Amino acid sequence: MNGVHRLALVCLLVGGVLLAGPAFGFATVSSERGVTAMVAGDQQNAYLGIEDNTATENQIRPNSQVEVLRLYDNGVGIDSTADIEAEIVEFAGEQDDGFDVSVEEENGKYPVVVECAGSDGGTGTMVFDLEATGTATVDTTWKTENEVDVNCGGNGGGGPGGSPGLSVTSVAPPNGGVVTFELENTGTDFRLRSVAVDHAKSTAIDGEMTITTAGETRTLSDNPEWRTDGSRVDIGGKFEILSGDTATVEIDRFDADMNAESFTVTFVDDRGSSETTETVTVDVPCNAETNDCSGTDADAVVSDSGYASDDVSSGGSVSAGDGSYIDGNVDAGDDVTAGNESTIEGDVSAGGDIDAGDDSYVNGDLDAGDDVTTGDGNTIAGNVNADGETALGNESYVDGDIDAGDDVTTGDESTIAGDVTTDGDAVFGTDGYVDGNVNGDDIVIGEGTTIAGNVDGTGSVTTVAGSYVDGDVTATETVTIAAGAEVHGDIQTDGDVIIGENAYVDGNIDAGGEITINDGAQVMGDVTTSQTLVLDGEPYIGGDRSYESCDGCT
Repeated sequence: MNGVHRLALVCLLVGGVLLAGPAFGFATVSSERGVTAMVAGDQQNAYLGIEDNTATENQIRPNSQVEVLRLYDNGVGIDSTADIEAEIVEFAGEQDDGFDVSVEEENGKYPVVVECAGSDGGTGTMVFDLEATGTATVDTTWKTENEVDVNCGGNGGGGPGGSPGLSVTSVAPPNGGVVTFELENTGTDFRLRSVAVDHAKSTAIDGEMTITTAGETRTLSDNPEWRTDGSRVDIGGKFEILSGDTATVEIDRFDADMNAESFTVTFVDDRGSSETTETVTVDVPCNAETNDCSGTDADAVVSDSGYASDDVSSGGSVSAGDGSYIDGNVDAGDDVTAGNESTIEGDVSAGGDIDAGDDSYVNGDLDAGDDVTTGDGNTIAGNVNADGETALGNESYVDGDIDAGDDVTTGDESTIAGDVTTDGDAVFGTDGYVDGNVNGDDIVIGEGTTIAGNVDGTGSVTTVAGSYVDGDVTATETVTIAAGAEVHGDIQTDGDVIIGENAYVDGNIDAGGEITINDGAQVMGDVTTSQTLVLDGEPYIGGDRSYESCDGCT
């Protein structure tokens, strides 16, 4: 039963009279004369009556005060709110001290009001610890009759308390004063009552705002004139953005050019006794198809199938949509994203990541302050330089060198027409080709892949079955030449060397560790180790052998 955590069959003796307490909702009561009784939380009959409001007051948001309970003095003898202590000891089955709980006085009744104070939020019942002291003392716990939905926010993009319920997920390139953006509701259901727009460089919205969800479209007109000074406009009836929903908002139009501008929109839900507001900031990108974005920190955008006739430069990010065409260089202070089947006729430079989609084409170099990622079928007609990782998709082509500060990975059937140098690992997919040297930490060469140069690893080197190295292999750790793989050059390492079955080495092997040569393998040069040489089966060694001991030598 709600509100009952300490139940007993109780009798209260007063002046020799036996009084039976109600058979539900009991709480411990101590009188000044040391008599203890169990008293129900019943609103009318208990010493301390408790009214549970969570049937209607069940959403707690930043900057809102919600009356979850109301207390009634039916015999405690409360003088003021100072005689009542209330705190939440449990929310949604967990201890949670992220709430402020206060007790107010209203015509002899005592509302218990809850506010956000850092709670992680969620949905569940609340357990209150209540103590009231007067001529008697009542100490009880109360579990709410209904679940309470808590969204206290904390990561920006919302109202005064930073609630993350409504957030902007994307903003389309502007068309003069027309702005379209997408909203997502990651919080609870939001019943929109009114909306306000605040933008310093415009004075009014000359046309309409249209808000569209999966279930409905609502249009707010400009009659009367809609000011952009934060004045509220009634949405006109019930309109909900449900939890998990997305909404498209189109403002047609501001009385100013909105290219690279920023404004706020405040959405108001005034259900119940408290008002909830969600304020989002809309950062309008620079339309790089019609504007020079080089003097802004706004994100520059070329839309799907869009065309930019010159260089695109921005202090923010640059995004080119699917099928877009940029007839020049791209320079961004942040990330650069090029969509599928996009074309950039120049170099690409980014302070952050560079991400090029499937079948995209860059007629120049890539230079990233962080990672470079390309999709399948991508072509880079120049060098790739990345301070972070470089990852190429399947069937990618780089007509130059790759130089990375972290790991390099290539997809299957990828071609690199130059050297690969990395401070991290290098992993090559199957049936690829590198027309140059490879330098890295741990290096893995995939099945059927050819390296037309030397391979130098500061860690280990592994060539998978069917791979081909047309150069020397150098490492500090284990070198593994898998079954059927070929190395046309010398192998030198401080670690072990393992030559798989039917592998071929057209050169010498010099190892600081053990050398193992398996059945059917051919080593055309000398084999030198300061440790053990292991011969498994009948491998062929064309040169001299030098070892401390030999296992399998005849």
